[in-house]
Amino acid sequence: MTETKEHIIKVATALFLGRGFKEVTMKQLVESAGISKGAFYHYFKSKEQVFEEVVMSFFNSMKIDDYDLLSTTSLKEFYTNWVRNISEGNNKKGPGDKDNTDFNQNHYYLIFDALRLIPNFQKVIDEEINKETEAWVKIIDISKSNNEITSTLKSTDIAKLFMYLSDGLTTNLMFLNKISTIRIESLKVWDNIYSLLRKN
Repeated sequence: MTETKEHIIKVATALFLGRGFKEVTMKQLVESAGISKGAFYHYFKSKEQVFEEVVMSFFNSMKIDDYDLLSTTSLKEFYTNWVRNISEGNNKKGPGDKDNTDFNQNHYYLIFDALRLIPNFQKVIDEEINKETEAWVKIIDISKSNNEITSTLKSTDIAKLFMYLSDGLTTNLMFLNKISTIRIESLKVWDNIYSLLRKN
């Protein structure tokens, strides 16, 4: 990605987060980028195209590329490294070069707009959720086979328990303006689940 294109995405991200897709115009995008109209249109032909690039840049900065790097032997190690991965921003920066956990309600609105406006974005999300679920199920199966956990619950149900609690916790902390505590709180919740799985 060129420096100019990256700059446009950063500027556009701030505008879309601050005003929403509907309220942002191409004129505002060009003026905020501080480059000529011709230079801007060299990279993006429409507001929709800019928006899609912003959304995908943000989405890609939030996802985990290789779940096996978290752990292939231990559930506790897997989720502990997951939290560490959040803490380190997965060694990636999202639009605007901010920490990946530095988000608020506006990021949710961004995703909701994307689901309405970007063809196949729902498919992108579904594929990532399936990939994440498979990673959880894989490590849970391994942890059952090596007797790290003894729960008789189905691995898919345990995976959903970890994932859904994390999603709910993130949403709750975001609306309480306490998203900065997500790492600590996630680890607390997951440690409690883990303890129960070892006892059952």
